[in-house]
Amino acid sequence: MKGTLTSLINKIFFRSTSIHRLDRATCHTAETTIKDIHDNGGEPLDWPPASPDLNPLENVWHVLKNLVYKRNPTTERHLRDFILEEWNNLPNNEVIQIAESFPRRLIKLRESNGEYTGY
Repeated sequence: MKGTLTSLINKIFFRSTSIHRLDRATCHTAETTIKDIHDNGGEPLDWPPASPDLNPLENVWHVLKNLVYKRNPTTERHLRDFILEEWNNLPNNEVIQIAESFPRRLIKLRESNGEYTGY
């Protein structure tokens, strides 16, 4: 990882360590990945995979994906155009509602001991 994003982040923020959120994907749990993180002064942080419980943006992506798929893009160009159009037209109230759900998500997550909460 030397000379990569980790080193750049460390330089920008003048930190000697960085935290890496790892979502249990095979490439994140590989011994070489963990070793590289430690060798570059980082600390791995175990993170549930695709965890909308802890990241409301996952739910925003889900809304966006559904809006785009409803338009049935047939080419890469259509897909790009539809993504941009739908992103720019995302209903603000829906995004705000998702963001405001974060405290409830944390409570549910604590009650479920870190297991799936339904969000």
